[in-house]
Amino acid sequence: MPLVAPPLPAADDGSKKPVSAKDALADTAAFEADYEAGVAAVAANNWAVVKLKMTSALKTLGEQAHAKKTAAQILLNKAERSFVKDDAFVTANELARLKQWAEAEEAYRKVVDVFGETETLKKHILECRAGLEAENAALKKANDLLKEKKWKEALDAYNKVSDKLGGIRAIREGISSANLGLETDPMLKRGAEQLKDKKWNEAFETYKRLAELIGQTDEIRKGLAAAQAGYAEEHKPAPPAEKVEGPVKP
Repeated sequence: MPLVAPPLPAADDGSKKPVSAKDALADTAAFEADYEAGVAAVAANNWAVVKLKMTSALKTLGEQAHAKKTAAQILLNKAERSFVKDDAFVTANELARLKQWAEAEEAYRKVVDVFGETETLKKHILECRAGLEAENAALKKANDLLKEKKWKEALDAYNKVSDKLGGIRAIREGISSANLGLETDPMLKRGAEQLKDKKWNEAFETYKRLAELIGQTDEIRKGLAAAQAGYAEEHKPAPPAEKVEGPVKP
């Protein structure tokens, strides 16, 4: 008798055994109990419990539909984000405590990137900048020169201090601002001269470019408005000539 190979097991098509009505009801009840406990934890601002309960609720419910399933997933996502935020804050605060100011600022900014800017985060970032200045007189000097709009001197000072501190954000931003000042100061002077010479189109284009570079400052808004007003006045149509009536014939 020829040997016959044993039959191969049926391929797993990914389907699951159907859940009985009784089990479905039990899973739904368990989901709702965990869900309500999670919602109560939200009110208490206890995100650890929210994460625990919503994870359990969704796991129990599985693929079954439920009116509150989407809400449970949203709350779970929020709880997980809260944990990430807390971890990032702990890291940033520890770096600040160790006076690693540049690293702490970057850690705080990562929290801003993910969760948005708050007054507390802004305050922490400013404290990092103040800490850097307090420990680096050369950086403070460069920042002071920048505030005084001494662009070339500030640029030289930032490049010099970068040899010591490296390309940290405070220096990168300072160099960028100094270079921008070097570019825009002559443009501001040129725009004022163009207005004085009634070169309205040229002045408008100059101030428009300045707005793209540094935003709508009061000086730029006034320059744009003056250029537009001057052009409009210069190209205002002449009033129609008065009609002169001839002598009336008898």
